[in-house]
Amino acid sequence: MHRRSRGSGRGGIATADPSNPHEPPTPQLAGADPLRARPTEAAAHARAAVDQATGILTARLLLPPDRGLDVLRTVSQHLDEQLPDVAEDIIRWGLGHPLRPSIAEELRRLVD
Repeated sequence: MHRRSRGSGRGGIATADPSNPHEPPTPQLAGADPLRARPTEAAAHARAAVDQATGILTARLLLPPDRGLDVLRTVSQHLDEQLPDVAEDIIRWGLGHPLRPSIAEELRRLVD
């Protein structure tokens, strides 16, 4: 269900949520992919994992608050692994599971 949006002046379209007839349509630019207009659930989960892992690194390794994310990114880059995947391993470590040896070695190298 697409209808022209009013007042945008850019030739955009408005998409209505068919599951909620009371919600006003969300303005979209013509040709925009509505699935990319909002963060997906997977992206939100990945961001939350990165934030949690950053906090765990900061607390367990006694890092300055701004250094935790830098360490997490560097480990991810050095291991050539996606940041959220490394973050999930750090979270498991924070919950008492053993840390993967490759991650442990990188952390030792970066922090010591």
